[in-house]
Amino acid sequence: MTIKCTMCGRRAVVKLRYARLSLCPEHFIEFIEKRFKKTIHKVKVLREVNKVVVAVSGGKDSVTLLHLMHKVSKELGFKIIGLTIDLGIGEYSIKSVNKAIKNYETLGISYKIVNLRKEYGFSIDDIAKYRKRAGIRKPICSVCGAIKRYIMNKLALDIGVDAVVTGHNLDDIVYYIFSTLYTGRIEDLARISIYTPSKYKLVAKVKPLAYISGKETLLYVMLRRLPFNYDVCPYARLRTFHEQIRKTSNMLEEKIPGLKITYAKMFLEKINPVIYPYYVREKELKECKICKMPTTSEICAFCKIKLAMEKVLRDD
Repeated sequence: MTIKCTMCGRRAVVKLRYARLSLCPEHFIEFIEKRFKKTIHKVKVLREVNKVVVAVSGGKDSVTLLHLMHKVSKELGFKIIGLTIDLGIGEYSIKSVNKAIKNYETLGISYKIVNLRKEYGFSIDDIAKYRKRAGIRKPICSVCGAIKRYIMNKLALDIGVDAVVTGHNLDDIVYYIFSTLYTGRIEDLARISIYTPSKYKLVAKVKPLAYISGKETLLYVMLRRLPFNYDVCPYARLRTFHEQIRKTSNMLEEKIPGLKITYAKMFLEKINPVIYPYYVREKELKECKICKMPTTSEICAFCKIKLAMEKVLRDD
């Protein structure tokens, strides 16, 4: 039996159980764009900015983000600068960078490609190979996250933008909430938000895909035939604990459609504003002795990684 679009009666390509809607390609795209715009207006983040950095990895989430941001920028009048970090993860990074560039050029957006190895002397592949010898104890994904945050913030400071916009989606937000609740990291839980304001040398961060799921971003790029890298990072192997959290949240969503978005909205809009003032203790920030970027210690996390990698690569 053919399912018809709730809006126009044409053939539907997706049934959104949580929204009680069946949508054709045109109306699904319209649905996602309206939800994105509503999120931006609700948090009032991007209505007063002049220029933002949009971080684009080349995957489905960041490509969706770039196109949605481009559309909104035309209405609100701010400028977008694209940022893609070439992490040096073999063929995966080559594909990711190429897909990101295709989208920038299609939209006529100015962009910057930061090659980790060329600009800092090491790659994520190097970290994977020499991490233990370098004395880096954190998992590769954690190290990679620290590196990306550093580069995003540094570029944002260098070119003088008002905010950095990233492609964290609904599934990411729900996962962060579940995992921090389980481990009891109350301060980390209180810091989960769509918008993080600027403070000493830390540029504001925005996550406007917070109410759009990974399945929805995938369908969006496919229906719009946007180029993206569908490969999964070879280092993205979830530990058993993390995998179980994702499986559990997906299982609950299947049984209770809309649970994820309801859960995320309840936390971000009602719980977070209440617990943030009580549990977040802002640490004093100072300049890293090496790079002058903000840190809570004498040397920032990025410079510690860089120094460790320089030593092991020099001795190899």
